[in-house]
Amino acid sequence: MPNLECTKVFFKNLRASEARNEDGTRKYKYIINKGSSRSSKTYSLIDLFDYYARTNSGERYTIWRDTKQDCKATVLSDIKKHHKNTGRWKLNYSFNISESFFEYNHIIGGVNLSTKIEICGTDEENKVHGFTQDKAWINEPYKISENTFFQIAMRSNVVYIDYN
Repeated sequence: MPNLECTKVFFKNLRASEARNEDGTRKYKYIINKGSSRSSKTYSLIDLFDYYARTNSGERYTIWRDTKQDCKATVLSDIKKHHKNTGRWKLNYSFNISESFFEYNHIIGGVNLSTKIEICGTDEENKVHGFTQDKAWINEPYKISENTFFQIAMRSNVVYIDYN
């Protein structure tokens, strides 16, 4: 794994993700990243999801936009570009181009407990109402209805939101 220089935004997201209340429960359900188009929020969240996928087994992470096509054209494109620029493209994971997901294999006791990062659109209603995920990232949520947002949120342990 290449040694990455991570942004302050990455570390703020990581600290918020790992923050706990005195009783050990998660402190934050929603972690919001608001900033300009060059604030590093997208690359920081890409790095965060990659970090978690490499260090956790058997989990599911989803990335959402209003349509899967928009999510592929924006976030997926950014992931590919960023991973290629940082020497991580297909390094210890595979990419399913037809279904648009990344799979990080973790073999534990002879069993593959893979972690997936899935590119999703809220236009895929069966996924919105059927998926459960450990972490969800909602990118540019402007066109996502309140009901759809809450469907994703109630099926996630933590929700990252980024917008300008």
